[in-house]
Amino acid sequence: MFEVGFSEIIVIVVVALIVIGPEKLPKLARTYGLLYGRVQRYVSGIKQDMEREVALDQMKKATAEAQQKLLAFQSQMLTLKGEAEVISELPLTEMMAQEPAAAPAKINTAKRRPAKAGMAKTQPEKPELVK
Repeated sequence: MFEVGFSEIIVIVVVALIVIGPEKLPKLARTYGLLYGRVQRYVSGIKQDMEREVALDQMKKATAEAQQKLLAFQSQMLTLKGEAEVISELPLTEMMAQEPAAAPAKINTAKRRPAKAGMAKTQPEKPELVK
């Protein structure tokens, strides 16, 4: 906007001293300072209120978004529950007629006893495949 330097302030003070007079100038300056402080507090209060409103709006949007995601998740769970109920109601013969998914081969992970001292191993141990 506009800048007020030190020289401009001195000119304003000298003019105010001449126009207002030396007796009333301190009282006027004190009153001006008090009013200026009140205006600053009022403006900062309005600024804080606006920031709170913006934060509240952001929280409301985040809450609405989370609720939508929760509802979508709940509908998926209900869909899966319905499909599970349909599958559980199928007769056993129909379930057996469907091709089972290929199961991966299981590896026997049972621990073997460690070799006794003095006995040399002839072959490295390999895990056994269990069907």
